[in-house]
Amino acid sequence: MFFTIIPHEQGITWLEGILTRFDFLSHKDLCILSELMELVLKQNYVFFEGEIFQQNSGIAMVAACVSIFTNLVLNAWEMSFVTIPLYFQFCHLYTRFLDDIYIL
Repeated sequence: MFFTIIPHEQGITWLEGILTRFDFLSHKDLCILSELMELVLKQNYVFFEGEIFQQNSGIAMVAACVSIFTNLVLNAWEMSFVTIPLYFQFCHLYTRFLDDIYIL
């Protein structure tokens, strides 16, 4: 399974935006984490029906960092699109578990 809806570049940008809020991360730490996540995303290969494919979008669910990455990226998405007052005022219920979102 793959989180195929997260474009790599956008995911890295949102990840960096969220990580800058952590006071304990230096700029160097942030750059290292960003580069490592980019390496994981871009060097992801899938073996299917005897062929090897490079995954160009999303992240494999079996990757060790997938839950952290998707949670941080979706948190950035929520803050950008969901929790702004223009839309959130019409929301009666909003709940999310990893990438499963329920809005009423």
